[in-house]
Amino acid sequence: MKSGATILLAWELGDGMGHVGRLLSLAERFAAEGFKPVFAVRDAFGTMQRLRKSRFPVVQAPLVTSMRTGEGGFFARSFADILGVIGFGDIERMRAATHVWRSLVDLVQPALVVGDFSPVLALALARREIPMLVVGSGFAVPPADMTAFPDINPSGKSSLVEADLLAVANRLLAEEGRAEVDSLPSLVGGDEQCVCTWPRLDPYATHRRTAALGPMAPSPPQRARPTGAPSWFAYVAADSPMAESLLDGLVATKIRGAAFIRKASDELVARFESRGHVLHRSVPPLEEMLATASVIIHHGGINTAETALAMGVPQMIVSRHLEQHLTGAAVAAIGAGRAVRGRFDAAVLAEGIDRMARNVTMARAAERAAAEITDRRGALDQVVSRAIALVEARSVRAA
Repeated sequence: MKSGATILLAWELGDGMGHVGRLLSLAERFAAEGFKPVFAVRDAFGTMQRLRKSRFPVVQAPLVTSMRTGEGGFFARSFADILGVIGFGDIERMRAATHVWRSLVDLVQPALVVGDFSPVLALALARREIPMLVVGSGFAVPPADMTAFPDINPSGKSSLVEADLLAVANRLLAEEGRAEVDSLPSLVGGDEQCVCTWPRLDPYATHRRTAALGPMAPSPPQRARPTGAPSWFAYVAADSPMAESLLDGLVATKIRGAAFIRKASDELVARFESRGHVLHRSVPPLEEMLATASVIIHHGGINTAETALAMGVPQMIVSRHLEQHLTGAAVAAIGAGRAVRGRFDAAVLAEGIDRMARNVTMARAAERAAAEITDRRGALDQVVSRAIALVEARSVRAA
């Protein structure tokens, strides 16, 4: 293994800090092992405050955006539809995007690329000598050993035919003298995959030969059920499409609660406090909030859902996009919460929160789900070991 070799950590698609959080924990371990981490991230400005403290080099990743022009929400039927909406069927778009990715990779000269939700980067590196380890939540890491992507959302919309997307990818590979791939799952799966979430939150759980590893970071212990008066904690955003109804519903609950609401206005703060609720001005420690809350209301961010599942807290998930909706559906399927999608009435939501906070059956289901989690150490060691093995294998081939 080459001492001081560079590892490129890339994030291409998706929102939130979960992607950066996973990659940052890896970068810190790679640095401790003698590697040189370099970041290429989707949102360089939004993540700079967190990444600046690490002092690792950070560059802007090639910007991959949606090609959708229609109105209304888009909910993919399969991962192929996600690829279609970002332009996998447009050869000129993919030719440009993969060229920019390869130019960046050539400048960095990494011994390994770690990609979190980075399918275009996977196309850029396919059949090349630099290995790629794909990491991420279950949603972002479809099984690579399938001939086609399975449907994960039967009510979703298909954008393009998967075979057409594969034909475009293989045409690009042929232009560069690289061998074709047999399937899109194998293409976007890189050389190896690490699925970092609880199997119960993995939308591909029934399709995998090997179960998901669990969250990257260690998980908190299961809590003791709160004995005080019912209460709720909300971790939501004031700029989401359903924000008005959601916030009106929170304010209208009869049970008192606490919240952190991103981009909350002064008027909203006043409304909350006038009803006896607490609105935190900065993000409070999640585990501390969940220790006493009867229910958490959130948008379905995977890190929040994983923590609540591990601690045994019922969840109301008000989703904004497909991954969050699938997370909410998974929590609801085990009886540990409720999934809310689309438009809803604020008064109905408030009544639902009050009922959930007193629902003993749901509380017990959440506790059973938490009790079934036996390994809370986190997947970091396993992911680092696989990454180093890929670097060493490349070194052996080059010798």
